[in-house]
Amino acid sequence: MSATAFLLDFNALLSSLRLYPAEHPLNLKLLDRLWQQLHRQTNEQGPLRLALHDGALLINDELFSDHPAAKALVNLLQTNHIDGFEILASLTPDQLCHFIALFTSNQLQGDQFDQQLAAAAIHAIHSLELTGASEDGHNAPRTTYQKALSCVNHLGEQILQGGVPRSGPLRQAVDSMAQELIRAPYAFFALTLIKDFDDYTYSHSVNVAVVAMTIGQACGLSADRLQQLGVGCLMHDLGKLKIDSRILRKPGPLSIEEYAQMQRHPLLGADIAQAMDDIDPAVLAIIQGHHLHYDRHGYPKVALAADHAPLVDICTVADVYDALTTLRAYRRPSSPRQALQLLQQLAGSQLHPHYVAALVQTLGDFPVGTLVRLVNNEIGLIIDQDRLDNQRALVRILRDDEGQLLTTSYDRQIDSSEDLAGEVDPLRLGIRPADWL
Repeated sequence: MSATAFLLDFNALLSSLRLYPAEHPLNLKLLDRLWQQLHRQTNEQGPLRLALHDGALLINDELFSDHPAAKALVNLLQTNHIDGFEILASLTPDQLCHFIALFTSNQLQGDQFDQQLAAAAIHAIHSLELTGASEDGHNAPRTTYQKALSCVNHLGEQILQGGVPRSGPLRQAVDSMAQELIRAPYAFFALTLIKDFDDYTYSHSVNVAVVAMTIGQACGLSADRLQQLGVGCLMHDLGKLKIDSRILRKPGPLSIEEYAQMQRHPLLGADIAQAMDDIDPAVLAIIQGHHLHYDRHGYPKVALAADHAPLVDICTVADVYDALTTLRAYRRPSSPRQALQLLQQLAGSQLHPHYVAALVQTLGDFPVGTLVRLVNNEIGLIIDQDRLDNQRALVRILRDDEGQLLTTSYDRQIDSSEDLAGEVDPLRLGIRPADWL
């Protein structure tokens, strides 16, 4: 669907709604045609973005300044102080119908746009932020990551206060994450090196979602299944909010009694999720089963439906990966490269071998987030990789060929098969990779 076709169909529906009630056959026909085109466009080409630009209308990369249909839409956006919005692939006909009704009746306002959509259970449309990022989208991965982290943090606060959170913001966060994994998969994955030790449960949940969705995309999951996977991973450890914080923060091994308490968190998390609105059974399965292990010798002893098992097994791989790359009081963190090697050792018993292999193949021999020494003796951090050839990487050079820390780091494109001498231990050099992303 071209931008012009979308504009004409969208405007035709708006015009018809001014003449006839929403349930009129003509409006229903126009709505169905618009949804069919949007569904095809967003699934094949990614989200459709519509925004104001110097008083004109920008649809994806096409600018409409004098088009009559564009002027009507610009007027609606300006009247409601909406800078722009993005339509994602998970949009349903009901969501589109509800959105059109709210949009044309001026019930959506710019500063409350996302909250109003979430309250209306419209999860596949959200506002566009037109400031704060560079033109090439350099800051987009971090912005998306931080939004997901804020979403999970807010969810946790509501639970701790005895409230029942809504699931809509989680789905919006996951939709944005899915698009970022399409646009800049390795740069987004690199952010899993971020570890917030004060709110470990929250940052861990976002990291697990990023890793799991990376595996899911590599395995060709549909948009719906990817959303179920992402939401389940964001929520997988929320049951820990019901566990004594002294157990969660204990620096050493847990006692038998403490471990028994910890083992309750999957079922406690499922209880939290069941009280929320519109939670898919697959999400509940992920929360309940992420410690079951591939051999099903883990905990708790719950039965998994066959169609939910793949998502649970993917979450388990992601959960272990993030745990391995996290500093513990009793264990130093593994590098991304070391973590992949450990995952391979667990494949076939604790972890599903197919999903471990998918992650290893996606990340390559020197994964993003690995500190490396180049053949010229410079030291740098792999911060991005070519999505078509993960051997080609972008390295942020931190130390020169004499081992001196650079005053200003710089980035260099390399071929890891030719330019890398090997991996370097960041702890030995006092380097925190997350500080250089």
